[in-house]
Amino acid sequence: MWAQTGSKLVGSDASGAANQATSASISADGSTILLGDPEDNGGVGATWVFTTGTKATNAVTDEIKSSTEENITGFKFFPNPAKDNLVVEYTSQVNTTAHVNVYNMLGQRLQTTVNPTIIGSNMANLQTGKLITGTYVLEVENNGTLIRRIFLISR
Repeated sequence: MWAQTGSKLVGSDASGAANQATSASISADGSTILLGDPEDNGGVGATWVFTTGTKATNAVTDEIKSSTEENITGFKFFPNPAKDNLVVEYTSQVNTTAHVNVYNMLGQRLQTTVNPTIIGSNMANLQTGKLITGTYVLEVENNGTLIRRIFLISR
């Protein structure tokens, strides 16, 4: 569990006037806190990840990853922050179907896109116009491999 001791909880690599907390989320087991602000990082937006026993990292540059990523390479998404549309590009090693999910910081799935995937370059276009300003998790599942990344919506 978290207990504030000492000075204000801030990221160790913050630069400039970092807000670091217009939105916040705590994991169910209390081991991780996410703090975000759409104006941090020079107005680009940033999410700060604090975990027990480690220093804070900036999720804009330190991406959240899960599983091995051998079946999905060349993964990128843009623009970040997004407004009405988020483009997801990746290269697949197999012909299959990819599931592209969007979760809010409470872990609730808000959107699922099923994308036929071929060997080689693939693209999914997510409509994000109904999402409110905030921090979200993008998840791509392809042939048993998961990739998760943080992205922002800024209006």
